[in-house]
Amino acid sequence: MAGDLSKEFLHIIDLTITYSPRGSRSVRALHHVSLKIHPGEVIGVLGESGSGKSTLASAILQLLPPDAHNESGSVMFRGSNLLTMTEMELSKVRGKAISLVSQDPALSLNPVIRVGDQIAEVVRAHIAMSGMERRQHVEELLQAVGFDRPRQMYCAYPHQLSGGQRQRVAIAQAIACHPVIVIADEPTSKLDAVLQVEIIALCFVKFVSNMAPLSW
Repeated sequence: MAGDLSKEFLHIIDLTITYSPRGSRSVRALHHVSLKIHPGEVIGVLGESGSGKSTLASAILQLLPPDAHNESGSVMFRGSNLLTMTEMELSKVRGKAISLVSQDPALSLNPVIRVGDQIAEVVRAHIAMSGMERRQHVEELLQAVGFDRPRQMYCAYPHQLSGGQRQRVAIAQAIACHPVIVIADEPTSKLDAVLQVEIIALCFVKFVSNMAPLSW
């Protein structure tokens, strides 16, 4: 059993990331960062605004902007370095093995596509299902994250939802393919206190039995 669990580790080793915007001086966002996550662990990364938390979250899945440069380090997952993977290789990891709940779902969700279809697209990319099975799976996910009328919510567009509702959709999208690791990049920063408690419960209580959540 221990051998199987070791394959699930995420090990960040000596990671250094620098931003080099055109016409501006370079800024080092991460400096020799190292950490290891084990199955079932909840890891919190604390720091003030601009300290590099979101950069660390995005770097794991190679989602950094073009002006970001990886100076050193590696992100090892199941024996492979995520930082040296091709886009095709990463497409098999993103959403399936490792998923990301972004800081602002209003920006990460497509405004002209129904939220149910956006969740279904993640499922379609990684799990073989018929259209009817996929629809049912998405509606079950929407119900799991707290929507009383999942069929109605499936057809809603992001602009029709509140901030808390959009965050719930983002969580449903993140857990759609039962990933081993969920990265939550300040998922409650734009919500009121009551919604913060609910979202934390969804991220770190209801769905952590088989996952290793990371919170920034």
